Amino acid sequence: MVGVASGIVIEFIAYVSFRLYGQCSRQFAAFHICLERTNRYLVAYKIADRIAINKDKTLHAIVCIMANAPMITQRDIDSGDLIVPRTPTGDIGKLPVEPATS
Repeated sequence: MVGVASGIVIEFIAYVSFRLYGQCSRQFAAFHICLERTNRYLVAYKIADRIAINKDKTLHAIVCIMANAPMITQRDIDSGDLIVPRTPTGDIGKLPVEPATS
């Protein structure tokens, strides 16, 4: 009888632990989404801050691009269907970069 009671107690503790882990994992994923969005805006602002020529116009363009950029959502994280860059031929990898003109 003692073995059954101790087994029930251990199973209950395991259930509570896994339940708390699942909730913490979901909350951390939501926090990570907010952190990623904040990082995008801060990096864009820092880049625009260092530009000397047409600073206001560049900042305006960056803000428009950032506002229309796709954001990672909780559904993307849950499904695992994150965007992977592809070449024009459909291969996964780096997108072609046009050479800089001087």
